[in-house]
Amino acid sequence: MMFKNAVIFTFTKEWFISQGDLESELWEELFKPVGSQEIGRTGWVPALPGDEYMVFDTNECLFLRLRSDKKVLKESAIKRKVEDITSGIEREQGRKVRKKEKEEIRETVILEHLPHALIDSTYTVGYIDLKKQWLIVEASSFKGAEEFASFLRRTLGSLPVRAPALENSVGFELTGALDPHAEFSRLTSKFDLGEECTMVGIDGEKANFKDMDLTSEEVTNHITDSAMSVSSLRLAMEDDVAFTLTEDFRVKKIKFLDQFQEDVLNFEPEDEDIDAGLSYARTTLFLMTGTFRVLFDALIESMGGIEEDFDPLEGL
Repeated sequence: MMFKNAVIFTFTKEWFISQGDLESELWEELFKPVGSQEIGRTGWVPALPGDEYMVFDTNECLFLRLRSDKKVLKESAIKRKVEDITSGIEREQGRKVRKKEKEEIRETVILEHLPHALIDSTYTVGYIDLKKQWLIVEASSFKGAEEFASFLRRTLGSLPVRAPALENSVGFELTGALDPHAEFSRLTSKFDLGEECTMVGIDGEKANFKDMDLTSEEVTNHITDSAMSVSSLRLAMEDDVAFTLTEDFRVKKIKFLDQFQEDVLNFEPEDEDIDAGLSYARTTLFLMTGTFRVLFDALIESMGGIEEDFDPLEGL
């Protein structure tokens, strides 16, 4: 359950839902197995594997888990079968198969193969931080995070969230963190530089640096001499967490460090009779959400904060 990646959405207006109400809503969109003639299905499953509850509540955060099953059909096999059928028709009937008919043949072939297709299952975890008014999704791409948010919106009927409207460009702040000519960097005033970054040039050329001193001329010359900009940067927040921040404000490759691990070991559960597995989950997720609050607050501040004159689109 510990997040390796995180995409944040902010609520555009004050919003609240109780654990019980959210639980009831999720049961209405409970995951059901894919039917023999269906290509896939999506639905909610218990937030913690093996648990009976759809929602896991800790530190004023409501965790939920989405399952998506999709049948895997080999495109090359489908294409070959369609071509065989099309060739047979053209040979036997002496006519050319038109595009619309070929599409109908393809649909028929897919329906014939669906009952025997393998199923690929993916799980996406997210949580609503009621205190901070955030939705945070464990996803490596915005597409995956937006699909989660979209399905949750469909489940609840309304979910007024959007990507943070930041005052400054993330790419500008990332580049400023390594630019030797920059007078001040908000990022490096709050975070420690790692040893990894990527840059992109005006014409799309890329440069990758790993296990390097990012303040060395070998790296910074790409900014000063080649006018490249930083598209991702490895950072750390004290001894708690290391991560890579991307120019579209995704947090990737999250690694919880020694201080966090020590906090987990020293954490004393409120209920001594609680199941050991549940106790560990509650402890780690409690501490993770607390760490993320500090992390994302600092990241947002590093971008100059939320845009003051932003007019949120309510009811998204």
